[in-house]
Amino acid sequence: MSYEDAENGYLVWTNKLLTRLRVASKRAGKEWAYASVTERQKRQHPHSHYLTTYCPDDVVLVKKGERKFSHTTGQTYMAKHTTLQTESLEKACVECGLGWQYDLSALESVEGASRYVAKYLFKEAIFDTKWPKGWRRVRYSQNWPKLPDLKGNGMILLTALDWLALSKKAVRIITKDDGVRQVVERALRGNDVIIQ
Repeated sequence: MSYEDAENGYLVWTNKLLTRLRVASKRAGKEWAYASVTERQKRQHPHSHYLTTYCPDDVVLVKKGERKFSHTTGQTYMAKHTTLQTESLEKACVECGLGWQYDLSALESVEGASRYVAKYLFKEAIFDTKWPKGWRRVRYSQNWPKLPDLKGNGMILLTALDWLALSKKAVRIITKDDGVRQVVERALRGNDVIIQ
């Protein structure tokens, strides 16, 4: 598919899919809500990451390394991580114009959900990505739950200056990511902060 076709059709296709999932949830007497962040693939086509209450009745757990099956193409392939597979969602994606590839995982924690959305939201801030006028990268349903406003001391850490500001507040910075650790060590070289 060309970049122009993907750019022009994506909003229509995603709206069709969201309407279809909302109707299916309503008919099944289930709650329906979603939030999404859209980003660009390496080839610049848009794709979205969703948090949703939608879970079809035909969902099957596929563990990492097990064979996954496409009901549309008949292809099988190895699951790169533990995932959920569903014929009805794959069929809906195809019929709405989005293609047969999707990745569905169960939500494990509120913190995990917030990290998932933040990752894709701020990833775009690092790159100079162009979007059509009026494009909304972040979308959510009208009934998305409203959370109470909480005061926090969280910081967005994108640049060396952000890490430097954090070092003024923290005596120790802990990260599980070796790449992040290297960036932090370079940014804070010569400062009195412990980096683990």
